[in-house]
Amino acid sequence: MSLSETNQEEEAAVVVGIDFGTTYSGYAFNFTSNPTSFYTVIGEEREPTCVLLNPDKTFSAFGKQALENYAELEPDEHHSHFFFHHFKMKLYECKKLTRETSILDQSGKEMKAMDVYSIVLQHFNKRIMQHVNEVKFYQTNEGFSSKHILWMLSIPAIWTDSARQFMREAATNAGLENVRLVLEPEAGALFAIDKPLYMREDKFAGKFPVGHKYILADLGGGTIDICVHEILAGRKLCELYRATGDYAGGSRVNHEFEQFFVSVFGAPALADFRRNFAQSYQEFIQCIERKKCMFSQSTDKITLILDSDYVSLVENDNGETIEKIISDSQYKYLVQYRKAGRRLTLLNVVVKHFFDSSVDVIIEKLKEILSSCPLDNITTLLLVGGYSESPYVRERIKQELPKLSTVIVEDGRLAVTKGAVMMGRNPRNIIQRRARFTYGFRQNAFFIEGLHLEKFKYYKDGEARCAGVFVKLIRRGQLLQHRQEFSREVHGTFKQPETKHDIQYTSLWRSPWPDPMYCTIEEDQCEEVGRISMHPPPGGWPDVVNGEQKLTVGETEFTMNVRIQETGEECDTNIDFL
Repeated sequence: MSLSETNQEEEAAVVVGIDFGTTYSGYAFNFTSNPTSFYTVIGEEREPTCVLLNPDKTFSAFGKQALENYAELEPDEHHSHFFFHHFKMKLYECKKLTRETSILDQSGKEMKAMDVYSIVLQHFNKRIMQHVNEVKFYQTNEGFSSKHILWMLSIPAIWTDSARQFMREAATNAGLENVRLVLEPEAGALFAIDKPLYMREDKFAGKFPVGHKYILADLGGGTIDICVHEILAGRKLCELYRATGDYAGGSRVNHEFEQFFVSVFGAPALADFRRNFAQSYQEFIQCIERKKCMFSQSTDKITLILDSDYVSLVENDNGETIEKIISDSQYKYLVQYRKAGRRLTLLNVVVKHFFDSSVDVIIEKLKEILSSCPLDNITTLLLVGGYSESPYVRERIKQELPKLSTVIVEDGRLAVTKGAVMMGRNPRNIIQRRARFTYGFRQNAFFIEGLHLEKFKYYKDGEARCAGVFVKLIRRGQLLQHRQEFSREVHGTFKQPETKHDIQYTSLWRSPWPDPMYCTIEEDQCEEVGRISMHPPPGGWPDVVNGEQKLTVGETEFTMNVRIQETGEECDTNIDFL
């Protein structure tokens, strides 16, 4: 972190936390002069994560207003406007994320993801600044500018380095000047351990003491983030197990509902309904959302009212009535339809199946963590995030993991948002984290017989060398602290005249494996994630060059530095993952 960034944070008069969720988004802020008072979104504290853009790709509306405006458009206007819903998942699903990555809107139109995210964050920027100034002006008749704001933007812990950088650049494009990326489960944890807590049996637990170890599961709309912490002195946190997670949030249940309708009534009818009857479709999805939030193991059945236009589409596509289609399906004895009132009833076992595709993953991850930490005596589970409020989710966890005491976090759905604000008021070294990858440099080393592969052998200055050796600095799962440095000495020879003016490159590499050997072997799954170019001095490189390569741990990102002893040249860079 540069000196200017440090000064900006010290001068921040307002700390803002933004939870840009898959299903819902929200923000919170407080003033440094009154850190215990939080301000949140006026009206509903969280809004659906969806955005409507005009035909010229400018901002039109966000959240509930975007849903209503899109639904009120004429059918032909749906094809000219852009409507994006649940688009945060694209950053998790994309195998190779770049600044040019495109995403599709509701009707299949393509747009650069970076532009969509920047527009949404710009909306948050304007909206929050207006809210902050309204509060401040009411209190003191004074206002604030963006330079007084510290923006805490939360991201899933399981996101890749490229997704993290993507969000940072989108925030910069949106005019957010002083941005810190924070990990969602860590923000949720800081919020939770600062509050009096209650067990699921309604027993008061108080605040966790120093030395207490717990699992925190942030169950959001798209992804789940699960981590294990120990509380250290000063209420700092040490990550005992590397953060894990998956696409197993609440939106996966919605997806299973939709897949049910596709499998029984066909994909074309649902696609036509979504495209040509947008308002009715959104009302139908909201109905599913309400039923999902109330469902428990003891719920006998749920009933959905099918829209008349959707019924017509299904029957026209299939050439049969809804009753006939169901009677010929695998759900013959599990689903009932009454034409009067267009009532579709799904028995408990069907809806359980929709949930279990995500809940099974959650339970599997929790069991995996417990088996990996057998000596830590972990008996407490903190649940935060909107999906954690589902009765069925909590019941299944209690049933499968009876030895875990589940702790109810008050305002659990706002834990990440408010926790992000709290992180902005804490030093950056509040949490010790586990490395998600193995990081190191690529090196052409001296060849060692019996160790190195013959296919990588080559000769330089009469000596046998091995190309593309992975020199490990950080091992996957290793405990890291903010500003921790990892370095190594490097030596080069430039005795041949043709090498004296060569540009020298230093590359950072990473692998998901703990001990990769080579940067070029497919099995090691190594990839280059950053590069520094070192230019020779005017007279060319000396015959022998000595230097140091250094990797410095940031709050959520790395910086890289190379220094050449003979020339005094030094290069710093933020690693480019995009």
